[in-house]
Amino acid sequence: MNRKFQIQHGVRILEKENIKRYVYGGKGIFVLKSIKSDKSYKYKMNICKKNEDLLYVSDCSRGYLGYINIKTNVYTHSKKSRVLITDESVKGINWLINQFNNEKVFPTEMEFHHMGVCCCCGRTLTVKDNIQLGIGPICFKNYGNRRMKKILVIKKRMLKNIKKSNL
Repeated sequence: MNRKFQIQHGVRILEKENIKRYVYGGKGIFVLKSIKSDKSYKYKMNICKKNEDLLYVSDCSRGYLGYINIKTNVYTHSKKSRVLITDESVKGINWLINQFNNEKVFPTEMEFHHMGVCCCCGRTLTVKDNIQLGIGPICFKNYGNRRMKKILVIKKRMLKNIKKSNL
């Protein structure tokens, strides 16, 4: 797989739980793309060093937006942000967090693509299975609780089965 292609265009994630895992990993870079308007916004996450329940959110082209509280699934727009709360990129991150709060599947009118970096440490992913999962092997071993690890193991097995059926 051409690594340059992955970094430029991203890897689409379809399942809401995997999207949530990627966003809340702490160091991810991702794109939200609207199918209706064909607009896309690239975001970068950074975990707060003083409080691990908070993730700083930045629009990659315009800077810091605000933060997300992982425990409550709430986005708070920062007074220090140069981007207005009415801006489309702010609406996009709010929309994403609202999707985490409902029981529905992730809507098809919006696409989520991670940009080829590990969601936990931010390192560039180079192995195909890790790129598909959005998490590197070391972070995979250390990430989250047992339930989350089971979801990742199931996803990895599914990817291997898909790879075998394509041969």
